[in-house]
Amino acid sequence: MLAALAAIMLALLAFLLSTLGPSLVFGLAALIALAGIAFYFPIVAVATYAVLIVTNAAAVATEFHNAPPIGGLLVPGLLVLLGVRGAAGLEDLRTAVYVLVPVGIFFSMNALGLLWVEQQFATAERVSELLKNLLIFIVICGFVTTRERLLVVSYAVGAAASALAAISVLQYATGTFESSYFGFSTATVKNIFGEVDNWRLQGPIGDPNYYGQLLVMCLPLVVAIAFVARSPLLRLGGLLGTPLIIAAIFFTFSRGALVSVAGLAVLTVLLSRHRLSITIAVLIAGGISFLAAPDLILARLLPVLDAIESAMSGAQAISDPALAQRVNVMRAGIIMFENNPILGIGIGQFQHNYVDFALANGLDIGAPSQAHNRYIELAAEQGIVGVVVFFGMIATVVGVGFAAIRGFRRLGQKCESGLVFGLLLGVMGYLMTAVFLHDDYTRVFWLFASLLVSAYAVSSRGEVDRNQ
Repeated sequence: MLAALAAIMLALLAFLLSTLGPSLVFGLAALIALAGIAFYFPIVAVATYAVLIVTNAAAVATEFHNAPPIGGLLVPGLLVLLGVRGAAGLEDLRTAVYVLVPVGIFFSMNALGLLWVEQQFATAERVSELLKNLLIFIVICGFVTTRERLLVVSYAVGAAASALAAISVLQYATGTFESSYFGFSTATVKNIFGEVDNWRLQGPIGDPNYYGQLLVMCLPLVVAIAFVARSPLLRLGGLLGTPLIIAAIFFTFSRGALVSVAGLAVLTVLLSRHRLSITIAVLIAGGISFLAAPDLILARLLPVLDAIESAMSGAQAISDPALAQRVNVMRAGIIMFENNPILGIGIGQFQHNYVDFALANGLDIGAPSQAHNRYIELAAEQGIVGVVVFFGMIATVVGVGFAAIRGFRRLGQKCESGLVFGLLLGVMGYLMTAVFLHDDYTRVFWLFASLLVSAYAVSSRGEVDRNQ
């Protein structure tokens, strides 16, 4: 009987190899094996996907290694896995179900522009990207339903960010800017200030500013791991990862990221229960960072003061050309909002309308047609309605984050509360960098937001179980 079964299996394998080819057959076999692992060990799949989000690994594999574009299949696959495990009674789907209504409302309000915009393709592209991000949000909320899973995913995110930063620091220290390090550490020569150009690190994102934003978001979580992780090895990883991430942020030369790091330091002191010790740590870290910073950092930051003064006074002359262009597009965004204050011009429409508004108002038509400010872009494209919906979502995420911290503290779970504090500061880091960047690579933000909602659900159930 066994011999006959083995013969049938071998015959089937030979048939598949001859018709489909070895690479496709082995690819299908690997996919089936991965699906089996994901079904029996879902946290491995979810933590791996969180790492893929932070490292942008799916896009890197396609762009640098000619791999098939499988990124779009990962979220549907995880949704199917969540549904199958839920139907089998192996997953608690309450959190995923609870977030469906607010997620649906948020998506619908953002998709309204499809009904009336002229450039429908641009709006459809942005709405499609938002849908992917919201599906990621649902998947993480659906799977991260226990304290252990929250810890595993948080540690995985911190490790991924630290690894990226380590590669970036190695690249800058060795001057190997021509190497992409398998696509995970790209670099480009861009303007620093005046006529001075220099290498700026872009990581796996392909843009130094958005790479800086990613690192800013992950920095507080890695710092939290260094302070509250139960394992000495994990704390050591956090202690090593923190200066690496700070250094990598310097090497992006992203002004928005650098300013946001300073803002996060102040916010950490204000929100922490141990203000004296945190203040001392921040001052020491800030002093060391200042002394170790590249000489060009201060020269790059100083023109920001000039730009702020010019923007407030309404003057046209700004010494830094890049900042002058940014001020122009921001002014155009404000004018767009003033002309369309209720619903805006439509999501994704800023770049298609910029030249017209610039010509009509005497602004620089040669400036890059991106808002360079998430809030101005939001107001211009979605009006007051969009602003209210967006900040309502932010208030909800931040609110459940603080509630999760309080819940874990009442349960005496210092590690969990500390990690959630790091995630919450990461979201605030995104909000700070958004002052300097338009809406683009936001998946890490949605990952952090979903982990905060999951943390609230986990802490609430923990309190209920304790009181029963």
